[in-house]
Amino acid sequence: MNSLVVYYFSIFLLLLYTNVEGKCVSSKRDIYQRQLFMNNTGYPNGRKGYVVDHITPLCAGGADNIYNMQWQTTKESYAKDIKERQFCHVLWGK
Repeated sequence: MNSLVVYYFSIFLLLLYTNVEGKCVSSKRDIYQRQLFMNNTGYPNGRKGYVVDHITPLCAGGADNIYNMQWQTTKESYAKDIKERQFCHVLWGK
């Protein structure tokens, strides 16, 4: 329980001191950064069975750049997206 409190508090501080606006899960992504990530990882046309995922969600202050992107299987992405939506809705009261 304490680690969960520390986690939420650290995100709160991150958002407080970085002037990050609350972003909805459906916020517009930077297509250039996504393509740059795909090119740098050797899959310029995408990777079958995988999607580009943000490691730290955009709504939690994650950057929309190649350093915050990873390849994730579609199955893992579906499960993670559900958890991220719940977290972001609680975080931003949406």
